[in-house]
Amino acid sequence: MTKFNPKHFQNKKRVYLKVPRANLVTRLFCWNEIKNEYLPPTSGKPYFARRYEIDAFGKRTLKGSYFRSLEEARSWQQSSQCGRSGMNETSQNGTLSVGQQNGTVELMKNQREPTLREIYDEWKTRHFSGLATGTQRNYERYVRLHLQEIFDMPVCKITPRVIDEWLDCRKSAVHLSSKAHLRRAFKHELSVVRVLLKYFSEYYDDVDFRMPLKQRHLEAATVRRRTQEKPKDLSEEEFWRFYRELLTAKHGRTMATMAVVQFFQALRICEAAAIRWEDVHLNHRVASGSRLRIGQHVEYPRVGMARPVVVPGLKNDKGRSADIIKEQPLFPEAFKALREFCAIGGKGLVFANPDGSLFTYRQIQKAYDTAFIRAKLPYRGTHVLRHGGTRRIYNETGDLAVAQQLLGNADLDTTLVYAKRQKDALTKVAQHHWNRSEASE
Repeated sequence: MTKFNPKHFQNKKRVYLKVPRANLVTRLFCWNEIKNEYLPPTSGKPYFARRYEIDAFGKRTLKGSYFRSLEEARSWQQSSQCGRSGMNETSQNGTLSVGQQNGTVELMKNQREPTLREIYDEWKTRHFSGLATGTQRNYERYVRLHLQEIFDMPVCKITPRVIDEWLDCRKSAVHLSSKAHLRRAFKHELSVVRVLLKYFSEYYDDVDFRMPLKQRHLEAATVRRRTQEKPKDLSEEEFWRFYRELLTAKHGRTMATMAVVQFFQALRICEAAAIRWEDVHLNHRVASGSRLRIGQHVEYPRVGMARPVVVPGLKNDKGRSADIIKEQPLFPEAFKALREFCAIGGKGLVFANPDGSLFTYRQIQKAYDTAFIRAKLPYRGTHVLRHGGTRRIYNETGDLAVAQQLLGNADLDTTLVYAKRQKDALTKVAQHHWNRSEASE
């Protein structure tokens, strides 16, 4: 036997372990202090077997007995008449009547083959109260929406093929809700079935029961969908279409100006929303000398009703240093937008609500998405402006170092995610060579 394991046996002197391929049969092992391991007893009967019997009242009970060998235990189980004690009630000629025999067989059949619904009701009575309220609500929803097809089936009839068909039916478009495109897996529903079947195997000790759940079911529970990459190559022409629609949104002037700065300076939305007038240097005499300092960003909480806050440092340098400041020259479009917007602001945050509070991420995202839809553009979200602004500069210069300096990335691999050539870049190069060849002729 294995070495003593206090984690499994909790310092017990006697333990009973299940005998493989012998249902309702366990073997006794005693702790040997000298050899420091569990060993079979030197005397007595080490095998303990159980079997179901029906008493005089027709109640099915579990009886047990000790034996010297496994063969004796199995022989005793097979010799059971499944109700010998319950057959004392006989007719006048000493035998059971046909009605009594049919009633006994029907009782045993019903007890051996409960439905999954009955198992669920029994499990719910025993264990449901110990679960969290949210878990209870989820379990009831899974049962109501997804388990009804197999709920009235006897547990012994639930085979691996039945599980396959049930999962295929779940993943079909007919049974998916209106949010089908958001569904990624049915693993939670499969876990409920596993819990109920495991409960049945532990409490009913059915000799013929085999767990129908296989490894392939866990893999089949995942809904495999082809995800198309979202377009990120927002051009300057498309941006101005988006800009005109954004002007019509709530706080449109502020939102549109922030979008111009974000696109042409290739900023994250959390960096653009945290700009203060003290960070903007507008040189009205020499406009090309205007500068923008980025040394803080907005943290947008994703839980509860917490409000966004401005924290020092750049988002990509979070955790390393809060003193890193990115300074970049203002591009003409951003300069003009801030110069026209300057009369409204003055001190503090440049882009904020009328009461001076920060925009929530949901406010910005909703305004951007609505403007994209109205402009009939395929883009969504706020980060697409940072991608579009970077690609604009990279396609003009063809220099990765310039794109890296614009983004403020420490790693060139990150810059490669943003710096992508336009689809017609090779065509333009070929056309340039043709024009030069024709000019030389």
